[in-house]
Amino acid sequence: MADSVAGRLPEAIQEQIDVNDSKVDELSLFDWSFAELNVPPYAEPRVFKRIGKQLCAAAGQPREMALVVQTKATWVRHRRQFIYDCESLSK
Repeated sequence: MADSVAGRLPEAIQEQIDVNDSKVDELSLFDWSFAELNVPPYAEPRVFKRIGKQLCAAAGQPREMALVVQTKATWVRHRRQFIYDCESLSK
């Protein structure tokens, strides 16, 4: 997400935002869950999408924000990545 988007989120969430190697603001739901609850998030895409939808709403539905969900690699399937923008999450 862009810096301007991160600034629109509640302060408690802003504290969990890091800058990745590409200089993009990033919120790890895994790290955030451990910081707040001391447990990992429930690993279901529907849960991640609901959290993403609420974050998009809190930031005002910005175009500069996306939810990236990566599947776990198994011996049958390679790791896959899904990207959802705020518009698709609001449907």
